[in-house]
Amino acid sequence: MPTPSIRWLLVLLTVLAPTVLAAPGDRLGAPVVIAASSDSNPDVARNRNGAAVVTWTGPLIDGSTNLGDTLLAQRIAPDGSLQGGVIAVRDRDARGGAGNPRVAIDASGGFVVVWEHTLPFVLPSVPFVLELPTLRISPEIRARRFTPDGVPAGNEFIVALRGNSPHVAVDDVGNLVVVWAVDGTLVNATDGYPYPTNTPRVALADRIESRRYFANGTAQGPAREIDRSPRRPLLLNDRAPPLLVNPSVAMDSTGRHVVAWTSRVDGQGIFAQAFDAVGDARGPRYLVSEGPNGVSAQLVSLAMNRDGAHAATWANGANVVLRHYDTSGAALTAAFTPPPRPDGSIALGGEPRIGIDDAGNVALCSSDGGNFAQRRVSLQLFRANGTPLTAALPASLGPTPPPSPLQYACSVAMRGDGESLLVYATRGTLYAQRFAGP
Repeated sequence: MPTPSIRWLLVLLTVLAPTVLAAPGDRLGAPVVIAASSDSNPDVARNRNGAAVVTWTGPLIDGSTNLGDTLLAQRIAPDGSLQGGVIAVRDRDARGGAGNPRVAIDASGGFVVVWEHTLPFVLPSVPFVLELPTLRISPEIRARRFTPDGVPAGNEFIVALRGNSPHVAVDDVGNLVVVWAVDGTLVNATDGYPYPTNTPRVALADRIESRRYFANGTAQGPAREIDRSPRRPLLLNDRAPPLLVNPSVAMDSTGRHVVAWTSRVDGQGIFAQAFDAVGDARGPRYLVSEGPNGVSAQLVSLAMNRDGAHAATWANGANVVLRHYDTSGAALTAAFTPPPRPDGSIALGGEPRIGIDDAGNVALCSSDGGNFAQRRVSLQLFRANGTPLTAALPASLGPTPPPSPLQYACSVAMRGDGESLLVYATRGTLYAQRFAGP
């Protein structure tokens, strides 16, 4: 009969065996349904201890007609199980639409959600919509903080009166930075309805801006301008495309952070700027994309670990591109396209997302498949030097759950030890799946 110490050892091995024996990229358990009905825009954040939170836009959770209820969140425990119920990010009496949410989580599990807030007032007798505090063509940027238990830590607040494509990052204690783009168009028409398409457009400079907050939600000064484009021309019967778009931000444990964005000034590429913990620039801005991997670069996604090592991914036409950096900001790799999958296919652009662990290993998710109706989400793991750890792994084994095979959006985050949490949307359902790390 085994001695007590041997029995305890056997119990410990039984508990740890699934983790010890798991190879990089192995699925850890079955997919978890986060929401039985969802719309789009899932985003996941995970701290190094494994606590995670997902935010998304979706149908109302109780049949209410309040648009404020369409912005939702769900906490996920380190073992992948759901913690508590679905969280309505906005108050019951919130007015206006909410979209494009992003989330960040601190070391204790407290989190913050940012989003675009739209509250249009349309005057049918006026052939355009003016950019005024209560009458706007551009969304506001709003945010709300939550405790580790998922309880609101105050009301939602306005970060910027005008902006789009917000992104957020936090340090270990909850200090945060929000970034967004500002479209320089001041006067615009809704093409074809209800106004004529020949309404003049006046365009000024586009901007990338940021604003920092303490962990208690107090602003650390006004918004700062990170980049500004030349003034765009006035166009008739067409809208001048913005020149600075889609910023992303990532932060280390102490508050140092990097902001990246797409610039269409003098060509197209992904640029980045590093900042210290008090928000001052560290060196000049630099080009992330390079050569043919920057020709059609867009939709950049950043991830940074607690020491400052970071990586960037973006879509370049039909391809996904990846690049790694060390803690000083020096590039560890050139920009590269992940190798073809075992079946010879490549990861298509879509909107790739990225996560990073304490060692600098990276998880990359993207949607693939030339036919949109047949798109699949896949995950691939890479070492800090860019060497693939796994082939591209399908989000789910076998056919995608009904009613549709479409998997059209994903987000991924990593625990400190490298375990990945992949969140992906199908037509009508939001799933989470854990994958073993290195």
